[in-house]
Amino acid sequence: MKLLIIILIFFVLVGLDKVVTAANVIQFGKHNPEANRYDVEKNMAAKWFFEKLGLFWGSLIYLVISLITIMIAFFLFKWIFSESIALYSLGLVYSFVIFNNLYWLLKFSKVI
Repeated sequence: MKLLIIILIFFVLVGLDKVVTAANVIQFGKHNPEANRYDVEKNMAAKWFFEKLGLFWGSLIYLVISLITIMIAFFLFKWIFSESIALYSLGLVYSFVIFNNLYWLLKFSKVI
């Protein structure tokens, strides 16, 4: 049951990251129609999936890859440190990523 809750926490964090990233791509494309809208994505792997599969399917496939990656990182951190340190560390890193994406979303939306 505890593993299910950890997976749910990671799913929410990764899912929120992908939703905000997709919103960034849309806003950037809306305000810069002459540019490649996927250029806003700095992660080369995610950008490749977006260009090959489109925004929706690229985000969905990359969500699965990101979940697998964060679970591997969690188990490696848990093996080296403790479960709580691993969970807090990865939660902190993903929270920074989400807030960074939110900042850029507000910037591309011309709110700030």
